[in-house]
Amino acid sequence: MRVLKALQLMKLKRLDIHGFKSFYHRTTVVFDEGITGIVGPNGCGKSNIVDALKWVMGEQGAKSLRGASMEDVIFNGSGQRGPMGICEVSLTFQNDGKSEVPQRWIDVPEIAIRRRLERSKGSDYSVNKQRCRLADVQDLLSGTGVASGPGGRRAYAIIEQGQISKIVSAKADERRLLIEEAAGISRYRQRRQLAERKMVSTEQNLERVDDIVSEVERQMRSLRRQAKKAERFREYRDEARQIAVLVALFDYLELKDGLEQQRTQVESLLNAEKDSIVAVQTAEATRLAVQTQERDIALKVNATSARLRRVEETVLVARERIAGYARERDMLHAQLNQAQRDLAVGEGRRSELELELDETVARCSQLEAESGELKSMVTQRVDAHKDSARRVIEARADLEGHVRKEAQEVQVITRARADLEMGVRMQRELAIRRERLAQQNQGQRDRLASHMETVSDCKTRLIDAQAAEALAETGLQTATKDAQASRGHLDQCVEKERDLRDEIVTKTSRHDSLIELERRRDDLSDGCKSILDAQLEGCLGPISGLWDVPQEYEAALQSALSINMDAVVMDSMASKRAAIVYASEAETSKVLLAQMNTASVNRTTQLPAGNTAIGYLVDLINPSKGRDLLAHCISDALLVESIDDALEVLEKGFSGSVVTRAGDRFLADAIACVGRAGDDLGPLQRKREIRQLATEIDELKAAHEALKSALDEARQAVDAARHTLDEARTQARTTAIVRAEQQKEFEQLERQRVLLAQSTERFDLEMAEIERQLETNQSLEQDAKGRLRDAESNRGDHQRTIRDAEDIVSQREQIRDQALGDMHDAKARANTVGERLIGMRTLVSRLERQINEIQVRRERVVSVGDDVERRLAELQALVESDKTQCALDEESAAEFSGELASVKSEHETLREKVLQVDDSLENTRAKRDEIRTRLGDGKLELESIKLRADNIALRMKERYQVELMEAADNMEGLERPGPESVVRLEELEILLEKMGDVNVSAIDEFEAVAERFEFLTTQRDDLLSALADLESAIKEIDQTSKALFIETFEAVRGHFRELFPRLFRGGEADLELTNPDDLLATGINMNVSPPGKKIQSVELLSGGEKAMCAIALIFAVFRHRPSPFCLLDEVDAPLDDANIGRFNEVVREIAQRSQVILVTHNKRTMEIADSLYGVTMEESGVSKLVGVRMS
Repeated sequence: MRVLKALQLMKLKRLDIHGFKSFYHRTTVVFDEGITGIVGPNGCGKSNIVDALKWVMGEQGAKSLRGASMEDVIFNGSGQRGPMGICEVSLTFQNDGKSEVPQRWIDVPEIAIRRRLERSKGSDYSVNKQRCRLADVQDLLSGTGVASGPGGRRAYAIIEQGQISKIVSAKADERRLLIEEAAGISRYRQRRQLAERKMVSTEQNLERVDDIVSEVERQMRSLRRQAKKAERFREYRDEARQIAVLVALFDYLELKDGLEQQRTQVESLLNAEKDSIVAVQTAEATRLAVQTQERDIALKVNATSARLRRVEETVLVARERIAGYARERDMLHAQLNQAQRDLAVGEGRRSELELELDETVARCSQLEAESGELKSMVTQRVDAHKDSARRVIEARADLEGHVRKEAQEVQVITRARADLEMGVRMQRELAIRRERLAQQNQGQRDRLASHMETVSDCKTRLIDAQAAEALAETGLQTATKDAQASRGHLDQCVEKERDLRDEIVTKTSRHDSLIELERRRDDLSDGCKSILDAQLEGCLGPISGLWDVPQEYEAALQSALSINMDAVVMDSMASKRAAIVYASEAETSKVLLAQMNTASVNRTTQLPAGNTAIGYLVDLINPSKGRDLLAHCISDALLVESIDDALEVLEKGFSGSVVTRAGDRFLADAIACVGRAGDDLGPLQRKREIRQLATEIDELKAAHEALKSALDEARQAVDAARHTLDEARTQARTTAIVRAEQQKEFEQLERQRVLLAQSTERFDLEMAEIERQLETNQSLEQDAKGRLRDAESNRGDHQRTIRDAEDIVSQREQIRDQALGDMHDAKARANTVGERLIGMRTLVSRLERQINEIQVRRERVVSVGDDVERRLAELQALVESDKTQCALDEESAAEFSGELASVKSEHETLREKVLQVDDSLENTRAKRDEIRTRLGDGKLELESIKLRADNIALRMKERYQVELMEAADNMEGLERPGPESVVRLEELEILLEKMGDVNVSAIDEFEAVAERFEFLTTQRDDLLSALADLESAIKEIDQTSKALFIETFEAVRGHFRELFPRLFRGGEADLELTNPDDLLATGINMNVSPPGKKIQSVELLSGGEKAMCAIALIFAVFRHRPSPFCLLDEVDAPLDDANIGRFNEVVREIAQRSQVILVTHNKRTMEIADSLYGVTMEESGVSKLVGVRMS
């Protein structure tokens, strides 16, 4: 319950995505309490949010992220955007300080995990902006149910598309992982694995310690044998040290004297170098001054050229502007002429209307006077003649209507004429523009065709360069392999030569050591050494060097000779007598003398019967010389195979001596000498080994010479391969550079081609637009012409109708007057005057309205004309100003051209001066370099002398621990060693070298080895104790894991039994262990029975039933151990509406413990969300997020 509480308090707060898959823009997903829904159409990037969550928490499998490699998660571009080189995802948790996190993060209120990936590089992890390892992220999230485990084990908090059915179909061992993650065993499993690795390491260390202890014991035995050899070595070394130090001291002092002389010469050259440096600096200062002047003049040339270019550009721009003003002026003149024509037409019509108005007003005045006179008469006759008056009024109304229609047609004619003229002008301008665009478009197409040929040539060169690069790369790989093979062969030859040289040195050292032992005669008595050192006449040496004995008889002969091995052999009785006299006079110790050419000796024994004896030793050896002497020494020595054979021979009564091949010796029944000899070689073995070593050394030297020839050939092959490799690398670099340049050129040409194609498309669009405008304008022009024709025709009709109407009015008035004349002439005349007065007044109003309309149009035309005149005046002023400025700029350009020529001449003069100064500077530098070369040689000689002196001092210090400077202060009375001392030193060095490697501190090393032996024994005991502790820790971890597993299993099992019938509305389900006796390895089986069914295997369930079973298991795990969040990616896809409702009920329950994130297409599932995020692709290939808070 403590873990449950901690996990409830750790909440998911925010997810930041940038450059991950389809999320090009930086996108933030804020997770609130409750249920967060993510919706959107297929392919818009919903599942990419799920992948981002897995990826930032340490997912290592590219396939689980739906990619082939990890770089596939980086935004790879769209139709409008290029690919990115980096992606970054950050996941932020809210921590209240009580969550089960590592100690260092307990008091941190927010924990932000960030993962960043660059192309061709690995991932970088950080927690709260502190760089960390993947293991740190996994440790932080371990046991929470949200992180992937080792080996790609999936977290139970994230259920993806298709994974829900795999939970049901999984093997029993795989299903166990859910329970382990819910139980928090993963941390204990990691600890157990760590303990096992430590145990293996401890066992390996224990084996190594045992091996070291055995080696140390062997070293202790070896050190005991080295002590005697170390004493002799110290004697030789001390004598050699005394002579070597004295020789080195005198050599050192001579080098010191030469060092002082060389130092004086170097100081003289240093002074000369300083003078040459001053001369070079003076020359460089002169050169710098001249170069400064030259740069100033060059800057002046550039400035003058720039000013000239600016003035020329200004003149060109002014000329283009003047041409533009001229075109605008022509257009304004055309507009002004049209306005004047419109004004003249309007003025003519106005004059006609004003004249007609004046006439009408005069007639109105007359009628008003006449009406006043007849007013009284009109009043009396109105009622009688209403019918006639009504008809007259109707005729006049018809007349007025026709007059108004005629005025409207005049307006239509005016507008149609204006539209017609505007259309003609636009048609002309569009035609000019079309012609200009056609010329430009043709030029652009020609340039595009030429550019396409250039692109094709460049592409061909690029393909050739790529092929050359591939060929060079292949050559480089071949050269690399050849170089590696040659180097490997050389290394083998060097290794063989080194081994052969080491073998030669070892055998030579052994041979020389044996020769030295032979020369020193340490195995001989002092008396024997005295006789041999006296070099008496007739002395043939020790008896052991007289015969060449087969190796199989060496031990037997040495044992048979016994004390006779110390005998000195003389060639005659006389020489033997002289040796005896010398030994007496010199009072040497006891010495055994033997004589060659003695009388033969008869054997006193007989060869025993049987196959036991091999034969008499003297007969078996049968030497070519000194056989009689050998017979005197061992005439009755019988050789047998073994001690048993010797005893058997003696039991048969043999009275002579019996020896075995191993060197055991028996003298009848009285004395027996048995047992192994020491490690030291006997004289016979030593002589034989000297001969064998000499032969082997000659053979090895011959093989070494042959190998040296092979080594020289291998070195030559390596040099040739290295040269070929360098050439291949140079060729590869050259071809790579050429390919890169061709690639760059091709890309640049391709961009230019795209721009040219786009420009051609723009020209085509403009041409199409102009054609469309021309067609539109032509139709408008035809329409205007038609309207003009119709309006003029209608106007003529209306004028004829007006005349007809006026005739009708006149006729009706005559009829009315004629009818009234008979009865009431005065009243008739009054009525007639009144009616005509009304008609005249109406006509006056109509005429005044038409005159006002013409006046308004006149004012508008006058205003347009004034604007045109004002703009023409402005254009004339601008043209005059630009012409004036253009003339001034042309004058300035001429001045700048002259100034530029003058400055360039001065610049050339200064350049020649710079070249002269450079020549002088090079000569001065050459002299300085010559002095420096001599100075360098002098310094090298100085360093060489100093180095030789230091080497002598260092050699003496390293080899003999002698400071020559201190020894030089105490050399009074010392003389330089003579040649004999040098010869003695060489002899001592040869002796020391022949002795080979000598452990001069064998006793001290023995004590150190003994101490180390004791230490290693203690370490071995400690390792055994640590091994026992690790075994105990593993047992404790196993017990804890078992307890947690069985506790979690029972809890999840109970929740599963409860949730299954709730989701299926009946039925039974259970979980069981496959091996309850082994809780650390047991699997988990799932037994389910939906309502009304008896299922033998979960594989027989339908897709929806499998999904519901898996949901029941996942939610059972969540009930026992909630994680910070639960992510369900389209889990509800296989569910029907009824199951969706039950699924939503359980999701709401889970949302009370953990944050739930739903990726869904189901509308009913969307309804339970507290907040919704919609994922769209407004721009193809780029996901965008839109958030809505539902509550």
